[in-house]
Amino acid sequence: MGQRSLVPESDNQRQWSSYTPSCFSDDVCLYIMSFMEFNNIKTCFLVCKQWNFNATTIPISLSYQHCNELENRLKLMSKCKQWNITSLDLSSNSIKKTNMIEKIANSDYSSHLTKLNLDNNESLGDGAFLVIAKSPKLHNLQVLSATRCSITDMGVKALARSANMSNLRELCLYGNYISHQGVRALCTSSFMSQLQVLDIGKSIIGQESVELLSKGNFTELRLSCCYVENVGAISIGKSPQMRNLRVLDLESNSIGQVGALALVGSEYIQTKVTSLNFSKNSLGKSGAMTIAENMSNLTYLSLDETKIQEKGAISIVTSSNMRNLTILSMRNNSLGTEFASKLSSSHYLTQLKELNLHSNMLGDAGVTSIASSEHLKNLIKLDLGLNKVGDDGAYSIASSSYMSNLTELELSCNDFTDSGEVALKQSKYFQKTSIRTFGCKKLSSYLPPLSH
Repeated sequence: MGQRSLVPESDNQRQWSSYTPSCFSDDVCLYIMSFMEFNNIKTCFLVCKQWNFNATTIPISLSYQHCNELENRLKLMSKCKQWNITSLDLSSNSIKKTNMIEKIANSDYSSHLTKLNLDNNESLGDGAFLVIAKSPKLHNLQVLSATRCSITDMGVKALARSANMSNLRELCLYGNYISHQGVRALCTSSFMSQLQVLDIGKSIIGQESVELLSKGNFTELRLSCCYVENVGAISIGKSPQMRNLRVLDLESNSIGQVGALALVGSEYIQTKVTSLNFSKNSLGKSGAMTIAENMSNLTYLSLDETKIQEKGAISIVTSSNMRNLTILSMRNNSLGTEFASKLSSSHYLTQLKELNLHSNMLGDAGVTSIASSEHLKNLIKLDLGLNKVGDDGAYSIASSSYMSNLTELELSCNDFTDSGEVALKQSKYFQKTSIRTFGCKKLSSYLPPLSH
């Protein structure tokens, strides 16, 4: 690889002007280090000059979730000028003081940061975003996540008006206090042109905001609990700019069948969407059939509480367009034995890894169909809670080799007795499976909820 000049970044660092590669090339050294934890990478400084240099180039991701000594950690990090820290996770730390964010924004290593996670620091507030927006050292930031951080329109506007944020491509603001004003600032900002992924869920933004967002060039748009309603859904469905959308989350938005059909029937939505969450909206049977007939790229589909009826659900699980599905959720849709039979016999669902049918009406017959399905043998997570499953259903699951890949099995709030529970927990197929049987009233271990 030849000689390479070293320019140390701290005064007390050893002065090395060059190095001769060891038996490994630089590329191999970097590859080896890419599998190491941060503390092990520090040891690489002591190996040789070549490894010392490469230890300063390997991208480092630091996670300080629930850190009791966060302020001291940040002080120490501010002295690590030689580290190539590209990702920093400070989620769930009860950060209240803006000065902690200032320590990051003013540190030399922050010029390498491409990802910053501040999730679940509920007292953080707009001050954090004001500091981030003003910091020229954070100009390489591409991913910023601040769910439940008490951010308001003021903080969002600060980001939107900052040239330092022009490389931002992912912004997660779920569970904050953002309204139409904040959305408009993002959508009209010349500095937000790279933004492709936006999560603004659980915000009171409404239909007018959704219309603005529908004109953006997003690949991922998460708008759960945002008062989208029919008008907003129609705006998304008719927008050509949505043709690059891969992920769409519209859970709990009071969308009726008119809006639902306009959305799932849109050629712009059907083309590339691989992940769709339409739970807790009124999709209806016709909407489910439209999905089954036209959306062939789905790997994730969530249709909880969507009034799709058994025929709508059957149209989905028997559709050749669903052959790529790995996760399917249809909670609380009054699905019965006919659906279970069609699901179990469908050879289009062999890729399924997770199946959630909680709170339906499968009964022992439906559960037995699912347990005996060779097509479902790749499942690793299965939720059959609240489905009137008795001992016969529990026995069929416990004795099925097709269920042997399950790591999680949810059977809470069902009707089997101790005999069924014992069969499940002693099954040779479930030795490494986590089985939940909470709330099953016929179990001797059942504890009724405390009355107030």
